[in-house]
Amino acid sequence: MVFCDIIVRTLPTRRQLAQIQDDHGPQRDVVELIANILLDLSDKFGFPGAAMYDPVAVGVAVDPSIATTQNMRVDVETRGEFTRGETVANRHNTVERNVLHGDRYIIEGLDRVQPNAKVCVDVKADRFLEMFVSRIKGK
Repeated sequence: MVFCDIIVRTLPTRRQLAQIQDDHGPQRDVVELIANILLDLSDKFGFPGAAMYDPVAVGVAVDPSIATTQNMRVDVETRGEFTRGETVANRHNTVERNVLHGDRYIIEGLDRVQPNAKVCVDVKADRFLEMFVSRIKGK
């Protein structure tokens, strides 16, 4: 899944942290410690909440109904100077057929590529955050 846009909508904030602070237990205490560190960093750099990719991925695995997905071709950029290791989702599942004509390339058509991943394109953020808090609280 590609999460960049989705993560921005599912940032746990101090509000969610406050909802779990009444309970105590080893897992909850670790989550509170990590969340405080991440939220302090978020505050320092002006972000409204803490980006936590893994909980969103687990949330979608537990309850796929919180996400809307689209089949796309996803590849990993291995040669880019600035994007090495970055996943690149092809939303249209097509690749330009560029043909060299003299000193420049001309697009002569589009070739279809087969989707190889379900990409999360939307998420029910409130439902995810409620689920996140309830799981941390053990409910």
